[in-house]
Amino acid sequence: MGGELASLGEMAPVLVSEGWRRRVALSLVFATIALLALVLGVLWPKKYVASTTILVQESSIITPLMEGRATPTDNANRAGIARAVIFSRKVMDQLLDKGGWMAAKPTPVEQDRIIQGIKASTDVKIARDNLITITYHDSNAKRAFVVTREMAQLFIS
Repeated sequence: MGGELASLGEMAPVLVSEGWRRRVALSLVFATIALLALVLGVLWPKKYVASTTILVQESSIITPLMEGRATPTDNANRAGIARAVIFSRKVMDQLLDKGGWMAAKPTPVEQDRIIQGIKASTDVKIARDNLITITYHDSNAKRAFVVTREMAQLFIS
């Protein structure tokens, strides 16, 4: 008993016999953990993500006119312009209607709160030089799709 550690090969029969003796307790621990994971999976809020990509082409008429007068719009500026258009009050009001939030007839303060939630759930990025990607996530799958599609259509129009 000089403090030597037993090897795994020596301990294996002891672990098996102890596991067999306590099989009911081990089964209950396993079942409890499995049920807890199942309940968490069912109760965890769902998150559905929808995205769309828009090809933005430079205007062939304006480009020659602006030559030498202004620098071409860079990607950061395009993303900012896209955000400004998508997050404008006019577009947001239409999204509130299309997304079904107006059915509950929210007050103007509630509408502003909903709009802030839409903005927080929306990501506008420049994927490449002339590709804008709009991503929106929601707890309702259909609304995530409808709102993303509507954002793209309103931005294009």
